[in-house]
Amino acid sequence: QDSNNQLVQIATTHSQNVLNILYYIEAHAVDCTLPDLAVQFGYHPKYISARLKEVTGMSFKQLQTRERLKLVCGQLLQTSDPIQEIAHRCGFNNMTAFYRIFEEQFGQSPNQFRNKK
Repeated sequence: QDSNNQLVQIATTHSQNVLNILYYIEAHAVDCTLPDLAVQFGYHPKYISARLKEVTGMSFKQLQTRERLKLVCGQLLQTSDPIQEIAHRCGFNNMTAFYRIFEEQFGQSPNQFRNKK
């Protein structure tokens, strides 16, 4: 009885930690790193990486990229700032990689995305 309760507590704590890590990635997508997460949450970077992959099916980098793309989309629709400027502001420093990732994710260029609104 007692050990079951303890297991549930541990599982809940771990799930809550993963949720908190996901919220942190969302809030700090532009500039957070895996070592930042390790310091923030008191775990080894490899542990965080493994837990994220296990729980979400995505790597830290994939989760961060997804959040960065959300930021880009919001700014594409809400501002008329140049695409390159938006991409940089949202954490994308390599424009070639940015355009490739954006098109893979949305099936269109950032410009097409913006013009469809």
